[in-house]
Amino acid sequence: MSRLSVRKAAAHDAGPTGDDRKRKQHAAAAPEKLAFTIQEAVLVSSLGQTSLYKAIKDGQLTARKYGTRTIITRADLTTFLANLPPTSPA
Repeated sequence: MSRLSVRKAAAHDAGPTGDDRKRKQHAAAAPEKLAFTIQEAVLVSSLGQTSLYKAIKDGQLTARKYGTRTIITRADLTTFLANLPPTSPA
């Protein structure tokens, strides 16, 4: 085993560094995102990209542009999902 491998293994066994702890604290203290990219909206809504773009095109979901980036606010996505029709009993 090379010296570098030994050092990496020793560092890994030593546990989290101060930087790792700071990152975790920052992530825990970070506020919820106010807006999502299309891909992020896909992940949080469990809907497909095509479905979201169709809803935007049909005027059911409001999207905003910042430069070339399309974003959907958390409030708009929440309202859109809340207004989807409920499933009917089988």
